[in-house]
Amino acid sequence: MMAALMGTPYQPDTTGAIVFLEDVHEEPFRIDRMLTTLALGGLFDHAAGIIFGRCSDCGVKGRSFSLEEILRDRFGGLPIPRHLRPLLRPHRTKARPPDRRPRHPRRGRRDGAGGGGAVG
Repeated sequence: MMAALMGTPYQPDTTGAIVFLEDVHEEPFRIDRMLTTLALGGLFDHAAGIIFGRCSDCGVKGRSFSLEEILRDRFGGLPIPRHLRPLLRPHRTKARPPDRRPRHPRRGRRDGAGGGGAVG
């Protein structure tokens, strides 16, 4: 999606931003081509950092560099922070904001009130 937006009025401004990229069902040579398009379009020039997340089913299916080799080659020399290994969240899980109310340790209730006490 990002590569398709390059050179259009919808191209994102990544100045000072952390660029997060991930993909599914793409061979590494195609990801290399998309990253080249983004780099030549200046997407990484003023970014604050780069995160390359999960890439599901993006294995090598022929004679090609691995995805890790491509990412290391493309981003290894940039003078900005980068995380190029897949993130440690399980795929297909939905991120949720944490519930700020602590659970009562024995009752499982969030407010700590009611239920289960012994009658004297």
